[in-house]
Amino acid sequence: ELVAVRSELEAFKKDASLEESRHQEQLAKQHRIEEERDFRGKLEKLQTMQLEVDQLGDDEQLLVQEEKKQFHHQLQGVAQDLTSTLRELETKAVADECPKQL
Repeated sequence: ELVAVRSELEAFKKDASLEESRHQEQLAKQHRIEEERDFRGKLEKLQTMQLEVDQLGDDEQLLVQEEKKQFHHQLQGVAQDLTSTLRELETKAVADECPKQL
C-alpha cells in the first residue's frame, strides 16, 4: 500500500509540475500580449506626433510663404515710391535747368 501511495504522490507531483508549467506559459503569453499592446499604443502615439509635426511644418511653410509675399509686396511699394520720387526729382531738375538755358 505504501508503494501505491508513493505512486499516487509521484503522479500528483507530476500533474502539479505540468500544471505549474502551463500556468507559467500562460503568464508568459499574457505578458507578451501586454507588451505588444503597449508597443502598439506607443507606436500609434508616435505616428500621431509625427503627423502633428508634419502639419506644423506645413503650417510654418505656408506662413513663411505668406511672409515672403508680404515682404515682396512691401518692396514693390518702396521701389514704386523711389521711382516716383526719382522722376519728380528729374522733372524738377530739368525744369530748373531749362530757364537757366533760356
